[in-house]
Amino acid sequence: MFKIYHSNQLASLKEIIIYLIKKEPLSFLFEKEIILIQNFGFSQWLQIELAKQLGVVLNIDYQLPSMFIWNMFHNVLLNIPKKNYYTKQNIKWTLLSLLPKIINQNEFKLIKYYIQENNNNTKIYQISNKLANLFEKYLIFRPELIKHWENDKLIHGLGNDQLWTKKLWQKIIFCINKSTKKPQHIANLYKIFIDSISKSQTLNKFLPKRIFIFGISSLPPIYIQILNSISKHTNIYLMFVNPCRYYLNYLNEISLINRLNQQKNFNSKFNKNSCESFNYKKNINTNNNLLNSCSKIGYEYLYLIFKIKNLIDVSNFIDTNKLTLLENLKQDILDSKNNIEFKTTIYNHKNNKNKRFINSLDKTITFHSCHSIQREIEILHDNLLSIFEENKSISPKDVLIMTPNIENYVPYINAIFNNIKHSKYIPFSISDRKILQTNPILKTFLMLLNLPESRFSKNQVFLLLEDASISAKFNFNENDLNLLYSIVEKYGIRWGLDNDNFYELKLPNIKQNSWKSGLKRMLSDYNLNGRDKFLKNILPNEKHNETIHKLIYKLTVFIDTLRKWKKILNEEHIITEWKNICQKLINDFFLINITNENIIIFLIKQLHKITNTAIYFGYKTPIKIHIIHDELLTYFNKKKIYQDFLTGGVNFCTFTSTRSIPFKVIGMLGMNDTSFPRKENQINFDLTRKNIVIGDIISQNKDRYFFLETLISTKNILYISYIGRSIYDNKQNNPSILIEELLDYICHNFCLIVDKKLNIDINSNLLREHLIIQHSRTPFDKKNFIPQTRYQSYADEWLLAAKTTKFKNKSSTFLVKKQKTIKEITIEQLLRFYRHPIKFFFQQRLNVNFFIEENKFSENEPFIINNLQTYKMNKKIIKSLIKNKNPEIIYQELIDSGKLPVGCFGRSIWEKNLIKINTLIEKNTKQTEKQFDYHIKCIIKNIKITGVLKNIYKTGILRYQPSHSIANNIVQLWIEHLFFNFLINNQESALISFNKNNQKFPSIEKEIASHYIEKLITGYCNGQNSPLIILNNSCWNWLEKCFNKKTQQYDFSSLNILKKARISLIHSLQGNQIIKGEIEDFYLLRIHRNINNALIQLLIKNAKEYLLPIGIYLKKNQSNGIIQ
Repeated sequence: MFKIYHSNQLASLKEIIIYLIKKEPLSFLFEKEIILIQNFGFSQWLQIELAKQLGVVLNIDYQLPSMFIWNMFHNVLLNIPKKNYYTKQNIKWTLLSLLPKIINQNEFKLIKYYIQENNNNTKIYQISNKLANLFEKYLIFRPELIKHWENDKLIHGLGNDQLWTKKLWQKIIFCINKSTKKPQHIANLYKIFIDSISKSQTLNKFLPKRIFIFGISSLPPIYIQILNSISKHTNIYLMFVNPCRYYLNYLNEISLINRLNQQKNFNSKFNKNSCESFNYKKNINTNNNLLNSCSKIGYEYLYLIFKIKNLIDVSNFIDTNKLTLLENLKQDILDSKNNIEFKTTIYNHKNNKNKRFINSLDKTITFHSCHSIQREIEILHDNLLSIFEENKSISPKDVLIMTPNIENYVPYINAIFNNIKHSKYIPFSISDRKILQTNPILKTFLMLLNLPESRFSKNQVFLLLEDASISAKFNFNENDLNLLYSIVEKYGIRWGLDNDNFYELKLPNIKQNSWKSGLKRMLSDYNLNGRDKFLKNILPNEKHNETIHKLIYKLTVFIDTLRKWKKILNEEHIITEWKNICQKLINDFFLINITNENIIIFLIKQLHKITNTAIYFGYKTPIKIHIIHDELLTYFNKKKIYQDFLTGGVNFCTFTSTRSIPFKVIGMLGMNDTSFPRKENQINFDLTRKNIVIGDIISQNKDRYFFLETLISTKNILYISYIGRSIYDNKQNNPSILIEELLDYICHNFCLIVDKKLNIDINSNLLREHLIIQHSRTPFDKKNFIPQTRYQSYADEWLLAAKTTKFKNKSSTFLVKKQKTIKEITIEQLLRFYRHPIKFFFQQRLNVNFFIEENKFSENEPFIINNLQTYKMNKKIIKSLIKNKNPEIIYQELIDSGKLPVGCFGRSIWEKNLIKINTLIEKNTKQTEKQFDYHIKCIIKNIKITGVLKNIYKTGILRYQPSHSIANNIVQLWIEHLFFNFLINNQESALISFNKNNQKFPSIEKEIASHYIEKLITGYCNGQNSPLIILNNSCWNWLEKCFNKKTQQYDFSSLNILKKARISLIHSLQGNQIIKGEIEDFYLLRIHRNINNALIQLLIKNAKEYLLPIGIYLKKNQSNGIIQ
């Protein structure tokens, strides 16, 4: 008996299964109930639902249709292997072995043309994979085509591609026949099975007593024929989610049946006329536009089912209450209803006669246009909180959120749903994840297999080391890796294992940035008994030097292991050898323990499965490792984890695992035109495309039917989200065509109650604007915190940011306990303080460092050097030349550390800067004097002052400025100049700059110098209790603009001058595309979040207090007057 139950609700069909199991329990206690399902994620929901009403549910065998049918072949027919040898995997390995032998035959010119540049068998592997997909498709959807080929016949109308495809299939059959005792495939077994089961009455013992087909939206025609034959001996119950109660009426129309009957023998006759005889859009024209657009898969499935003789048909359609927009929409689909009238009268156009009215507060269907994936998840979280608050009957377990690609959303879901206050936390689970994404070891192993193609960049090497199993194997801990980041960066390692690596990549030998050269420098420097400057800067004491030595040794061992395996994996081996090599690779790199044992076993099993399949089908050609890499990658991407589905929280998953499962709230994310429906890459020589028949599965039609199923399975709220605008330029993005169709349908059939007096066109546009909620680009936009609006956010952590503009003139206040009386200050502390007083306060007083650790570093060898690198290099050159040392030592040091570009690029930069500095020093160095250091010991304002004035002359201080920014250096020289004149002698001090903007301080009387030093010390002491707001560059620019060139005086009374000075100050704070503004300083931002009047007044006040004396003495030769 074959019985089909129709319903528009899956829950109703589930109740029927429960009723049948209760009413007619299986006679034998240990006999299994057979339930055929779409996927194993679906079985979890059904198992839970059955357990709720049946109590303990045991011995239910959930099977996929393909698995069940082959098991039936094995049980009923004689000498049929338990394993199907004609799977995609087996056919692929057969082709890999076969194609190189036949490629030069005339029939296969097309394949030869494709693989003519076959490097490392890559293209043979790719074409074998494509062909295996096609042949598997032909076996199921074109069995008569396969039968014709095996009988050396052709089918008319399929073109020239059929000629070589037929020959190739015949050779595949021959190869597999040699490899198996009884090779059989579904295309030639299904008719034998049907004949056997129809003729024999003694086969019941091999068949299950009852079969349920549940939640499957379509089956291939031959599966239906096989199930029909089984139904002669056992009861088959097909539970079909039918969106429309009038499908059967359409199927029973005589004229339609006559047209469809032309397709009766569609598997044995192929021609263009038969293809055109069934045009879905033309022949199946329901009244509902959504139904016409999305239901092709389901309608064809029903047609094939209703070709079964003696089919028992039971319907159980359930009407909605038609109170909300969603309920009305579902009822329209159920009744195949549509109120759209394109040829309406003027009266109907003005009065909305055929439109139904909906409340503006109706939230049963909502569309959310966002700017990014992150905003999609943030907005979803806010909306879920709102739903739970407004509907107490809805809990997290009643929510299903789907997306076309769950992996793109996982990091955002975890970041936003996990980092929430306890009161707003929503439990959730993510299922349908690829096993590759959930197990780092699998990713790492694939990276290791890809070593022959690797550039061995710093990031790639450290990515391997960050795997816990590898770091444990080579005895690295977390602290080791953090230290190793610094060491590798210091030694200028960029990429490349050694010289051979560059040669293989056909690149010049730029060895100075390779791992081999870097390790050489490390070992060489360490052997200098601690004299290495780089290592001393990282860890200067003896204990730490020993740590570094061990670390370098471990790194050397790891790099040598990579080098060894790169060489091994770059060779060609037969498949049996690769099996053993991969096992050794695992042993060499992974420390196997309790935490990773299961996944390592899983990996080894899959490796053995691949290699054993290839061996079984006689693949003996030596291959590169990339074929095994690609095979593993394909399998890992297909293998999904369903265990986290339906665990009591919000369920995140892909579209594939939840067909028709009812939830109170269903959300669809990422519904853009590029993502859904999925685009299918067509193959030119796919013969099914040349003659499409009923039952063919096309991915776009499949996605359309899924969308329809989602609409009818949503109980309370349908939530649709897409990226409607670009986050970069706010440019509009298109939603999925299905979303557009749904919106068009709603807007043509419904209107808001408040707009009922408007004409059809106007209220349609207003309804569309109402339905699509355009959200802000950022979570801290003001409109997100306006109460009782559609945008209202629950993320109170962004509330302060949203309120920022209301507190423009307020700055953060630091309540710091007053420091004890300062008894001693070093000149080094004073110099550091006045270089950046705010930073000094945070670091020294609060012990706070705003430093963002970034372990990812540049992988590319340098071709230029930035301003900071140039500054540091020039400083070293100046120091070397002043002390009459050979600067070439510095050049070699920079080259060895990888800080200078390779070859002539680095030499050119070096010589250009060396010439410039040489000229500068020759003109200004005091050739006859020697430099010396002066040790300071004095007491000022009862505070002991100590420290060293370094590299000074008896006749004054001479400093060089190897950059264009001079404000900080002027301040530093001013402090040193005061101490020199106070403690040593009244002399001048000078700052020589590259931009020829030289500065010179005249000598100062001892008493005056003492007065200014006291002022600086007072500022220092006050700056320990609250930040002293001075930004040297911005304040200096303001002060310079206050200088009146006509009067040669600082003028603080002229409004025009002060206005220009203020503008200059603001520009310095803001910065531009080239120069970063000082307002972006991390430390300043903790006090002043934006440029406001309070900040400007503080900067002006402190500029007058601390920088004005500097300006006066620099202008002393011109004028020292000030106009107040």
